[in-house]
This record gives sequence, C-alpha cells and structure tokens, in this order.
Amino acid sequence: MLAGAFQDADYFSGTSHWNPTESNPKGYFEDRDVNYVNEDLLDAVAPWRPRGLIGRAWPTHRERTQWSQRWLVTLPRSTRIEATPEQSRRMASLTSTRPYLLKDPRFSYTLNAWRPHLDSSTVFVCMFRDPRRVAASIVKICHTEWYLHSLRMTEDRALHYWMSLYGYLLDLHFSTEEKWIFVEYEELLDGRGLTYVSSALGAPADFGFIDSQL
Repeated sequence: MLAGAFQDADYFSGTSHWNPTESNPKGYFEDRDVNYVNEDLLDAVAPWRPRGLIGRAWPTHRERTQWSQRWLVTLPRSTRIEATPEQSRRMASLTSTRPYLLKDPRFSYTLNAWRPHLDSSTVFVCMFRDPRRVAASIVKICHTEWYLHSLRMTEDRALHYWMSLYGYLLDLHFSTEEKWIFVEYEELLDGRGLTYVSSALGAPADFGFIDSQL
C-alpha cells in the first residue's frame, strides 16, 4: 500500500513487478529480480526442506519454507547473511538507477548484504502493524494463495515469525546514524502516515491510491 502510493514519484522500483493477486488486488510493487536475490541470500541460511512427497506430507517439513517463500522464514539473530560475488553484482545493477524505491519484506533479514550498494542518502522505511492482525493475515494468505498451500501455518507460528523478523531488523540493521522512518499501518489509512512519509522523503504521494475498503 505504501509503495504503491509512491509509484508515480519518479522512483526506480524495478522492471518486472509481480502481478496483482487476490491478496493484493492493486499489486505488490515488488520487483522479481530483487526478490530473487533475497531468496538466494536466504536460501543459503534457511532450514532445508526436502523436495517431493516427503517435503509436502511430513508435518515438520511443512513448517519449513520452500524457495520463493523465504519471506516467511524464521531465523535466529545469530544468523549472518553474506552475498557471493555473483549476488553482489546483481545488487549493484539493481541499485544503479537512482533514486530507487525497493520493497521486499525479506530486506528485514538481508539488508546488511545490500548496504555496500546503497546510496549514503538512502532512507529506510519500516512498516509495522498489530502482530495479531499480521498473524491472521498470514494465515489467510497461506490458505488463499495456491503456492503457499503446502506450508503449514498457524497463528502461533505467524506470531513467532513476526517476532523473528522485527527482532532481527531492530537488533542487526537499525542504526541511529541513518535515516529511518517507522510507520504504523493504521496511520496510512487516516492520511497521517502518508503525509509524514511524503514530507520526510520530499516526494509526492498519491493519497487516492489508498483504499480503506481493501
């Protein structure tokens, strides 16, 4: 929702966005290539899930994400994510067009691997929402989207994921020496959050993009 409100603000946000789905009828505003780099980074550290029937049927294995689902992985704070030379080249290419607006929940884990390629004036925008509503939303998405059907998801697991993701971000990524903006989801719906972000970025926002009915 936030990324979509800035799609007409002359930011480079990638060249191949995912199509809208039932979960996000206006689109995701995420670039495939950015997602793929982050998937590759996480694939090296995320718990492995067997392929085939064993991976689909065994309850413990179904709690592990498959490739392309790493935005739902849970990692301990001790996990260190490092880029290969080939991944670094891909990140350098994706950040070479500026100004950029790159969105991916996986950045909560992979951000440090991208830092060598980010402009020093980069602003980090972190969205957050009531974790109980996030958990309910994740469970719904896993039941709705066909590619997530094999993932065994409960609200307790979704809450654990939420804590892992934001704990990793705050402990390992957040820095008072950088410009960080924290925006609560509900503040976007009443206009306050979007006004704040627009002012902080010095970029025009499309207030009409936000549809509270969704």
